[in-house]
Amino acid sequence: MPRVALGLFAAALIAAIVAGKTGASFMTGFEQPQPALAAVAPEVSARPSSTSRPARRVVLVIVDGLALESSRGLPYLDSLRARGVDAMATSHYPSWSRPNYVSILTGVPPTASGIRTNHHPWSIPLDTLMDRVQAARLHVSVVSDRAMIPPLFVRPMGTDLDDLEIRFSGDHTSLPAGYTWPFDDARYSREEIGRVATDLVAGSAELVIVLTGVVDAAGHASGRDSDAYRQAARDADAMLAHALARLDLSRDAVIVTADHGHSASGGHGGVEPDVLNVPLIAAGAGIAAGHHVDGARLIDISPTIAALLGVSAPGHALGRTLTEILRDHDATNLDDRDWDRAVHMQAVIDAAVDADADVVARHRMYRGLAVIAGAILAIAFGVRARRRGWIAVDRRIAIGIVPIVASFGVSLLVVAGSLSPSLIPTRGDIVTRAVAFAIAMVAIQLGVTGWLLRGRAGRLADACGLAWVALVTAAIVGGAAWAAFPPPYTTMPGPVWLVAIPTLELAAACGAAAVAVMLGLELALSRRRSLRR
Repeated sequence: MPRVALGLFAAALIAAIVAGKTGASFMTGFEQPQPALAAVAPEVSARPSSTSRPARRVVLVIVDGLALESSRGLPYLDSLRARGVDAMATSHYPSWSRPNYVSILTGVPPTASGIRTNHHPWSIPLDTLMDRVQAARLHVSVVSDRAMIPPLFVRPMGTDLDDLEIRFSGDHTSLPAGYTWPFDDARYSREEIGRVATDLVAGSAELVIVLTGVVDAAGHASGRDSDAYRQAARDADAMLAHALARLDLSRDAVIVTADHGHSASGGHGGVEPDVLNVPLIAAGAGIAAGHHVDGARLIDISPTIAALLGVSAPGHALGRTLTEILRDHDATNLDDRDWDRAVHMQAVIDAAVDADADVVARHRMYRGLAVIAGAILAIAFGVRARRRGWIAVDRRIAIGIVPIVASFGVSLLVVAGSLSPSLIPTRGDIVTRAVAFAIAMVAIQLGVTGWLLRGRAGRLADACGLAWVALVTAAIVGGAAWAAFPPPYTTMPGPVWLVAIPTLELAAACGAAAVAVMLGLELALSRRRSLRR
């Protein structure tokens, strides 16, 4: 019997580690270093003539985390609306920052770009707005207070960013020898972004990108409806008013947008309107003031800026030029180019999805069969072990399943009671909740175990029976979650699966860990009792 207990203890320990690792790495597994589009050459049209350049310069402003409705009532942004275009753009799922920085600057959404979370470890192997601008012998400057844009576009493409050491000198950033990025001037300044943005706008670069994250930080900390969030939006507005004050809108253009909005609780990542709907404000040279825009997306911004600067759109872009907000342009020519490019790129993506569909189905079948086979073997072992007296299972012991089943239900509360990543304010909050949840579930399991085993003879057999029942339950649920969405991840799971699968895996890990702790204690107590005899 001690051997059976030791075997169950080892199985519980292994199950806890495997389920924990599977749950923790589930989202990062979706990152793709080489998405399907990277295998085809960018479709770049011939450079238009210099006379077709409506704007001398374009300033692109990304106010990280600024929801559409929260952008209204801000003095500077409203002044741009009044003299230009007031529109809404739709972000892309999953609505996190880095994936949608890439959406804005490449015209490729997260499902196709291969960057699906904020922890993408490689540089993007796609054509970009910056590449097109530099190919036309124009210049690009960027400033950020969170240093997240330039590293994403390091060359060689596909560089492992974890091993890349970016150098900082004041607010200037540079790369080690042998690496480049499509920025002539890349700056980072957490405290003085307004000053640096003012310098860049006063400079000569034809494309200036300004990214500020103060609104997003406040949203995560306090939620979209908080005073802190509204104050951060006002601060960002005031900073932009100062930084862009000398911009000559008779010759230059400005476009203001956001990568995503925020939920009331302060998260994003899902498909809620408050998260997906962001401002799209355009004013200045080449912009048709007062014109209506319908159905704009973040992936439409880079082709539109390219048209304003008279350069080709990014060659992998799936977005279109928002010709309805432009004046003095050849709409038919731009629309035709956008259509041809998007059809070509979408065909590449569809072919990859179709090619992987059979692989996904096969992996799901194999995983499902593995879970079923494992369950059958575990049940068969339990039946045999019960007949031989190695484990004891009765109605009372079967109650031990309750804490494990409860852990899967309670785990949903860890994600704020809803299966959407938008209701998880911050990654740190997830970790804090998960640790507290794990400790609580182990404590509950031990409490129930102590109550069930109190004053009973043959406690080790009872403990083994309890462990077997709980472990089989945890393994089946965790295994089912593991089998639900296997690689290759050409497509993304919906918001429900994105939260449910890792949550169930981590709950299974907690259950298995509780079994291991319970059996370890019981083995120690059993040995102590035998020594006393």
